[in-house]
Amino acid sequence: MVGGGLDLYRNEQTDILTQNLNSGIKQWKSATSQGSEYSPLRIPQTEEFIAIRLDTTRLQRLYRYDAKGASQLLFTDLKVCYQLWLSATTLVCTVLVADGMDLYLADPQSGKATRIVQNVGRSLHKLPQTNAISFIQWEGEIATVRTYDPQSQKKKTLVVLPSGV
Repeated sequence: MVGGGLDLYRNEQTDILTQNLNSGIKQWKSATSQGSEYSPLRIPQTEEFIAIRLDTTRLQRLYRYDAKGASQLLFTDLKVCYQLWLSATTLVCTVLVADGMDLYLADPQSGKATRIVQNVGRSLHKLPQTNAISFIQWEGEIATVRTYDPQSQKKKTLVVLPSGV
């Protein structure tokens, strides 16, 4: 699944499509008239996906799309920026707040989301062979790579990044 590229621009917006790498055949997965979609991610164990939609009103929200392209708003009050699936029912995401971004643990089924950490960066990664993720947290001008395990709810510091990074 791809999104946001130059060849995805139609009707003055970006839409999501898939492309078969062997045949080159493209199939549109969304056709939203009221905005553009970005950063699509397949929902684990399903044929559905999520994507950030920036509406024509500049409202930014996270939507779920079924296999036919029908969409559903997931969180009415969260301006989601980056997301990472931990399981088919658990999502970690960064959310724009007044003065930066915060890290949230979210359940798209219930619509509930809990803030985990304030002042995070744009990088979310699942750590191999664990239930944990890594992220960057800012404290003033200092950036630190940290981990978070949603099962134990423990946060750990991995490394403080050099100044200016």
